[in-house]
Amino acid sequence: MQEPEPVDPVAVHCDAVGEGLCLSSEIPTPVLNMLSSMAEGALRTCKDERHKYQESVVDMIAGILSGVEVEAKNKIEQIKEKIEGMGETRLQRETTAQSADAEVNSKRASTQEHKHALATDAEAFKTAKESLSAVQAASKATCKELDAQIKARERLQSILADFVKPLAEGTAEADSAQRLTTSLVASLSKLGLDESMMNAIPEAIVKEPSARGAFDTSVVSGLKEELDRRIVTSDADIAAKEPAKAEANAKVLEAQGEFEKAKEKQHKGAEAYTMARDAQKTAEDAIKVAKKALADVDPEVKALQKELAAAEKDLEDFCNGPKHSYEELKNRVLPPAPAPEAQEAEAPAERAVEAEAEVTAEA
Repeated sequence: MQEPEPVDPVAVHCDAVGEGLCLSSEIPTPVLNMLSSMAEGALRTCKDERHKYQESVVDMIAGILSGVEVEAKNKIEQIKEKIEGMGETRLQRETTAQSADAEVNSKRASTQEHKHALATDAEAFKTAKESLSAVQAASKATCKELDAQIKARERLQSILADFVKPLAEGTAEADSAQRLTTSLVASLSKLGLDESMMNAIPEAIVKEPSARGAFDTSVVSGLKEELDRRIVTSDADIAAKEPAKAEANAKVLEAQGEFEKAKEKQHKGAEAYTMARDAQKTAEDAIKVAKKALADVDPEVKALQKELAAAEKDLEDFCNGPKHSYEELKNRVLPPAPAPEAQEAEAPAERAVEAEAEVTAEA
């Protein structure tokens, strides 16, 4: 069985030092590569045989490894400081969570307040809308009645001017008198006049004024007087209803103003409620974040403790590995040469061993 090749302890130490150099975060990679290529030659050479350039390489290695050790120790201290600060962090996060909880309660109360206010505004808007509809309907009815009376008066005035006057005064042309009389009777039939008058009017009014007798004249005069009376009555009724129309219009304007105010207030109330609800949502999201941050304290502490253990292990491995190997190689010296007396004493003994071996072989 072939024996394993012997391990070169110097090579093992050189490899460890090279790994230690690679741990440096401050030295540029090209510089580390160059230094690593020179390190083995300098460290393989015993201390008492190194020239000044090799000594400078050894010193540079010492500086870099010292920096690596300082970095490792600083990292450990930083992690310890973080662990110590987690107590204060816990208190801060508890305070933040409590503040967030209070803020949520405040925002929820504000949302409810704006919700109730909006309901009140909506009810007021509904009432104002119904009131406006009512006064608009009343105004419309008043105006409709007044308009009907105005149209009725205008019809009376039209009958009087277009039919009665030309026929009564005899200014209508002979060929159109019968047509005007027919139209007049049709118009008068809608007025509800006395039946006897209605029967007498066609024959009396169609005659020329000079051809009319006393009865005919009386009938025509009575028609004119009746129409004039009705026009006067219509004027009085219209005049009496004008204030009611003005009052109805004023009520509509007032109701419209109240309606617009209620509408605007409801709109602003809806905006305020939406803002309050959004603020509540923001506060609820914030408290979720705050509670999660507080719950994360223990896992963060455990993670830092794990990180600390790993950093301390890395430092221990560095000190037992690259740093120890460097110290071994740095201080390594050649073994002392054997003394001349010892060499002379060894010679007879060696010859005796050789003679004994020859005798054994011959036997």
